[in-house]
Amino acid sequence: MARNSKLSYGLLSLACLVVGCLLLSNLTGCKHDQATYANPTIYRHTTLVEAKLSATAEARDIAGVHYQCIGTASMEPLIVGQAYLVCEWTPFSALKVGDIINYLPAWNYGRLTVHRIVAIDRGGLIMSGDNNRWSESWERVTADNYVNRVVSIHAWDGIENTRVRWRH
Repeated sequence: MARNSKLSYGLLSLACLVVGCLLLSNLTGCKHDQATYANPTIYRHTTLVEAKLSATAEARDIAGVHYQCIGTASMEPLIVGQAYLVCEWTPFSALKVGDIINYLPAWNYGRLTVHRIVAIDRGGLIMSGDNNRWSESWERVTADNYVNRVVSIHAWDGIENTRVRWRH
């Protein structure tokens, strides 16, 4: 009889844990709908060279910087393949939910990452890729690991072929 009660207690504990996690994820805004956010300006060019030159010129005009993405799927369908991102420094306190920023998360070994702000709490910014089902609620972006905000995306015809192909 003791074995059955331990099993029942274990299953009940597991069920409470699952329900608690689901409630917590909904309270912290972990599930998100990118369709409700304003996106940066997207420019479509005919060639890669045209996209790079345009991104470089725009970055110079706004005293910003430009980066080329490595082409993962986390921000699709907004950012597809190795697009050029034009970014400007925006004060950390001026960032808001829906902004797309570059930051240096510990989970990505300090490499530059571009994702959307899906929630803000006392600990900082909660991020997620538009194509990710859940947010990165285990880590916050703070003023210390924030880099800059994306203001435009420069893509070109054929960019879909520059996606990263993961090997299994």
